[in-house]
Amino acid sequence: MIAFTFLVLAALSLPEITSVTNAPNDDGSTLLIEFSGAVDAPADAGALMVQRRTAGVGPWETVLTEALPLEEPVLPDGFDPDFPILPMVQYEYRTITFTLAGDSLFSDVFTGAEMASGEWFNNEEIPVLLGCVIFMTLILYYFRRAQRGVDLYLRPIAGIEAIDEAIGRATEMGKPILYVPGLSSISDVATIASLTILGRVARKVAEYQTPLMVPNCDPIVFTIAEETVKQGYLEAGRPDAFDPDSVFFLTQSQFAYVAGVNGIMMRDKPATNFYLGMFWAESLILAETGSLSGAIQIAGTDAVTQLPFFITTCDYTLIGEELYAASAYLGREPKQLGSVKGQDACKAVIMAFIVLGILLSIISAITGNQWIHSFKEFLTITDGRSSGSPVRYCGPSVPEGYILRRPMASESSLLQSRIEENFSPGWSSEVLPALGRTPPSMRIVLCSETLSLAGFCAWDCTALGFLGPVGVLEGHRGKGTGPGPGPCGPAGYAGLRLRLCRGGGCRPGGFLQGCVFRRGYREQ
Repeated sequence: MIAFTFLVLAALSLPEITSVTNAPNDDGSTLLIEFSGAVDAPADAGALMVQRRTAGVGPWETVLTEALPLEEPVLPDGFDPDFPILPMVQYEYRTITFTLAGDSLFSDVFTGAEMASGEWFNNEEIPVLLGCVIFMTLILYYFRRAQRGVDLYLRPIAGIEAIDEAIGRATEMGKPILYVPGLSSISDVATIASLTILGRVARKVAEYQTPLMVPNCDPIVFTIAEETVKQGYLEAGRPDAFDPDSVFFLTQSQFAYVAGVNGIMMRDKPATNFYLGMFWAESLILAETGSLSGAIQIAGTDAVTQLPFFITTCDYTLIGEELYAASAYLGREPKQLGSVKGQDACKAVIMAFIVLGILLSIISAITGNQWIHSFKEFLTITDGRSSGSPVRYCGPSVPEGYILRRPMASESSLLQSRIEENFSPGWSSEVLPALGRTPPSMRIVLCSETLSLAGFCAWDCTALGFLGPVGVLEGHRGKGTGPGPGPCGPAGYAGLRLRLCRGGGCRPGGFLQGCVFRRGYREQ
């Protein structure tokens, strides 16, 4: 009778659900559960489990497991892909509070939950909408101006301005021009941009009657490149000067293609080399060979990893989007000019907003003006996550003198031997799946002075969603090196207020029985 009275009194101060509301600004897949007594839960309350079922039917499903006390009185339900929230479905909820003494306290069934429903418009994305309207207006404005014949100023790009000079030099020297359109397929944007520039180069080459060589690595690119060069000669009024052998296919093998192009450079000694398109490991080999042959080299690619090699070995380099803009600079077509000018104006607007945001942040920090702070927040582009669906993170608390981190791959063998030596061969084998993941589903605690193993915690080893094994070496037990208060989800020792007993396992024994930790957490 006394024990029963104690449980009833404890239940009166334990967390309970006060409301379940539809989350704003979402697609109807999230409900917000508000609790009372969860932030200031009793000291003996270890964890809170939330279960859900369709109203009046179906089994109870565990959708949330959180450490107590909670940082916020509201938890979102619907992040777990195994238990999604369905729109316009009535749900019932109940909670189970686990105490450190090993008791499980069930709450009454909460039946007043709202049904989830999606919204047509996300109010938090208004800055994104305004940004899209501004950018589209600028692009259309300059597009119309270019169509009316207004002379639009474009910032000069050295690599593009040097194309005519490079073609003229080859003409004066009486040597051919080598044009490499990259090694990618026609589905690559860089290849399409390269073929557009090839058409402009072919037109100039036809006017100056300079030999042109276009080796190809892809059969489809070869076909399109041949038609592009032929069209360039036709636009220049010299279709009879087109040489079908000037555009040819080498091979689809990467380095065999490079060897063939290098042979052309060393035999024919072209005066100008163009490398425009998508390149990989062969970029430095091509550019270095061309540099040794004494040719003027103009390169352009959107492959960030290859840009340093082109910048080092080539005379001019088109970086990233400059490759895409080259056709507008060369052709001076109104549609392309208006598009490039509009994009430059959009970049100027973005830079202005960045400077304005920095100034407002400084002024707000100095003066504390709430209006300035609100305006700055309005200008901030959100990441699309609703404020009604908070992503919480509580880092695991580690006592002084210890280090908490993930194990490194090079430590796997040593870590397994230490676990086998201090615990059992079974545990050493059980942590193997955790160590084999990237990143490992395991945390280790090291003594900061000796860097020796003090404890470990693994999850998703025996089965997905299960915690364990968890262990603390003798000499470090009772110092808070086990799963501590505050962590959320497996990223922080499974999110339960547990302590390790003398035997190295989790206590109380009944606390983890039947308790499956869901994978719906968001690890930071």
